Amino acid sequence: GDCRCVLARARDDGLPGFDTVQLSVEHNFENSDERARVLKLGGQISASRSPQTDGYFEPGRIYRSLDDPSLGPGLAMSRSIGDLDATEVGVGPTPD
Repeated sequence: GDCRCVLARARDDGLPGFDTVQLSVEHNFENSDERARVLKLGGQISASRSPQTDGYFEPGRIYRSLDDPSLGPGLAMSRSIGDLDATEVGVGPTPD
């Protein structure tokens, strides 16, 4: 599944609780740089759907062709280890 890296550390002001620091960036299509990278490599990205406008949630997904989604891969992420059939549309294992 999706993952992210966050560091939690004791607050500097001595109050209870923690401060958090995001250490990674998610590789999804909401990230404009990642979206542009995938489009440049030939992937086509479906529009995401939201409960407010569509009545349900579905993330954007990458396909070989939006005209024929059965060609796959239909992934909701752009970085993956082992999805070898998706490399031709910009999905790969290499992090930033």
